[in-house]
Amino acid sequence: MANIVKILDGFSFISRSDLNLLEALESQKVDIEYQCREGFCGSCQVQLVAGEVE
Repeated sequence: MANIVKILDGFSFISRSDLNLLEALESQKVDIEYQCREGFCGSCQVQLVAGEVE
């Protein structure tokens, strides 16, 4: 199952289901702040406006 990712600037894309959100954004060259690979988590938090998170 694919996931639809929509960004506030109007850009949207369909993400492969085997990617997490950060990997999906990186695959589309979306510039987002994150530090989870550096020992600090929480800087990339986003708001879910529709759907569910598993």
